[in-house]
Amino acid sequence: TAHTQTPLSAQSGRKPVAPSAYRPQPVPKVLQTKESTPRQQGTRQTRETPSPVYRPQPVPVCLQKKSALPLHAPHGTGPVTGNAPENPRRGTPPSLKGYGTRQVQTPRRGQAPSSADSNRVAHTVQLKPTPGRALLRPPARGNVIQRLGQNVNMVGEDDRFFETSTKKSRLRVDPDNDAYLEAQFNEATRAARTDVDLTDKLLYLLDYFKFKIPYDKQKKIDAFDSNVQPSSEEDGASQRVRSLGTMLHAEAATCWEKAAFFHLALAEIGIPSKLEGGTGKVSDVGHAWVALDNGIVLDPTTKKVARRADFVSKYNMTVAAKQVATPKVSVSATQLRNALSEVHTLIGSGIFEQATLQRVEFRIDRQKREEARVIENEKWNKLISGLSNLDAK
Repeated sequence: TAHTQTPLSAQSGRKPVAPSAYRPQPVPKVLQTKESTPRQQGTRQTRETPSPVYRPQPVPVCLQKKSALPLHAPHGTGPVTGNAPENPRRGTPPSLKGYGTRQVQTPRRGQAPSSADSNRVAHTVQLKPTPGRALLRPPARGNVIQRLGQNVNMVGEDDRFFETSTKKSRLRVDPDNDAYLEAQFNEATRAARTDVDLTDKLLYLLDYFKFKIPYDKQKKIDAFDSNVQPSSEEDGASQRVRSLGTMLHAEAATCWEKAAFFHLALAEIGIPSKLEGGTGKVSDVGHAWVALDNGIVLDPTTKKVARRADFVSKYNMTVAAKQVATPKVSVSATQLRNALSEVHTLIGSGIFEQATLQRVEFRIDRQKREEARVIENEKWNKLISGLSNLDAK
């Protein structure tokens, strides 16, 4: 007979058990979320409360921004119309900026204006910002000395010029009719208003005129050709006329303009001088320099201190010595001789020359900061006085 296999359950005497089906277990309450929790029947659902609407609160009085103070004119000139700055305590005072127009109070209907009111109305002043550049001043007549620097006396108006021997070109040196000369002069002679000695001032001026004033011959030719004026001579020949300040402002200076400008700067530091000029005996090229009374020549174009005899032997003199400015107070001959000797030694000495120039530049920077501080103090005092007047009113 065939052999048959007996199941294990029969062999062991146990009944066979069917496999149990998968029954999902409930999620513990600890792990249940609000979405997974089933809603219970008969429970009352609460309505969602809307988010509160933002309602701005009033700003406390102590934190409110103050409005601009009213602007008033000085006493006796009436109010000033126009918009004042947002905060007069910051920035330039309104009285210096020039807002609006000064006006006087007009009389009421039926009231005749007084003589004082009529005069004030006739002289209503327009408050405008001050232009950045100096304006032309009326020319001075006769030998009236204008204000150029602190130690400069100008000659009469009719003699304030330099011209060549042929009289074809003339360089006017007249601060009264030159809008740029005064500003250029004040910037170039800052060393004269410092507390350094004469040697440092003279060395700084020579260095400034050589490196800080541009040399451009073509610009000078163009500037002269653009201003050809008729000559005063009977032959009717034209003469090229140009002012010194305009040439310096246009950066159209050559040795001629540098020497004329250096002549004015020397008068500011108390050194009398004269401008001379000539043409080279070999190259036939014109040149100008400044000669002193003691036989020394200062050449601002080449930054050289030499004897006048050396220049006379090298150039044919075509421009006679002439001066348009003299110092009010001159330095002594001994002081000038010692300063010239020291400057001649310092030029080209390297580190000693640079140390001297840096010392002067430091004094000039300190002077600029002091001037700026004085200006700010004046503006602040004017502002405080204006606010005090407002409080009094």
